[in-house]
Amino acid sequence: MMVSSRPAAQPRSYENTSGRPSWSPDGRRIAAELGRKTVIVDRDSLQVESQLAPEASWVATPDWSPDGQKIAYAAYTTPEGQELPRWGVYVSDPDGANARELSEDAWEPEWNAQGTRLVFQTHKKGQDHVAVIDPEGKNEVWLSPDGILQSDFCWDPKGEQVVYDHWGDEGPQIRISDFTGKKDRMLTNGEGFYKDRNPEWSPDGKKVLFERHDPRFPKVDLWTVDPLTGKDKLLVELPRRNVDAVWSPDGGRIAFASNKDGGDFDLFVMDANGKNVERVSHLRGDEHAPAWSPDGHSLAFYCLDWNKEGDDRYTLQVIDV
Repeated sequence: MMVSSRPAAQPRSYENTSGRPSWSPDGRRIAAELGRKTVIVDRDSLQVESQLAPEASWVATPDWSPDGQKIAYAAYTTPEGQELPRWGVYVSDPDGANARELSEDAWEPEWNAQGTRLVFQTHKKGQDHVAVIDPEGKNEVWLSPDGILQSDFCWDPKGEQVVYDHWGDEGPQIRISDFTGKKDRMLTNGEGFYKDRNPEWSPDGKKVLFERHDPRFPKVDLWTVDPLTGKDKLLVELPRRNVDAVWSPDGGRIAFASNKDGGDFDLFVMDANGKNVERVSHLRGDEHAPAWSPDGHSLAFYCLDWNKEGDDRYTLQVIDV
């Protein structure tokens, strides 16, 4: 099953994507970035039901609110009264109505599980920051020190802390901050050599899953780290690049993209302890950005087919696992 539209933004070297498809809490619809559009798709028919901010030049990284009443997204558009376009974080109804901007010069919003705050990336005063804001667009707080590449982040299950990757004066790190930004600390630093990226908090809050990139080779491994002690552990030993990992809703399984068998990227699923690795997709092209359905029975993901052109290159796929 697929939906295709005009070409989407290329994932970051397929080592992280700027956003995954986002399921509605009832599992009946999927918000997906297809080309420079973001659409709402019926899960069963994969027919497009609506489009968010059709007047914008680019709409990206949709994220459904936990109660299913709102969708947060980033849009590149010219706001009323402004002369030039810019990125901003917006919230609207699922059909695109009642859209309002929460923060300017911002993108990649993500709700906490309680629906009380959103975390996002912003670029203000010449620096990248990870920031938090409430759904009314008030109480914006910068969490992170000055740096670059602060583009991957995740809420803890209680919605009180954010884990994020950071590259500052001390090199690449994964850090944790509370939502006030007053309690910020380093979690990993890649042993002073590797690049640790793309942290994902486990549903029980006891582990953070992340990628460890070897700068010498095209090699990426999946690790976990205890958010309290900082003790990290190699999760599974696989060849080549293993990326874009995400926990299942119950924390029992992990989906990820890998080119471990050579060639392009396929999707794999394994147990949370790194055992029983199983390939679940083998399409022509690079599969990436897996997102579990709320019941944990399906995966939505994007696929890039390099042999196609234009509108047919990027598709939304859904499979049962």
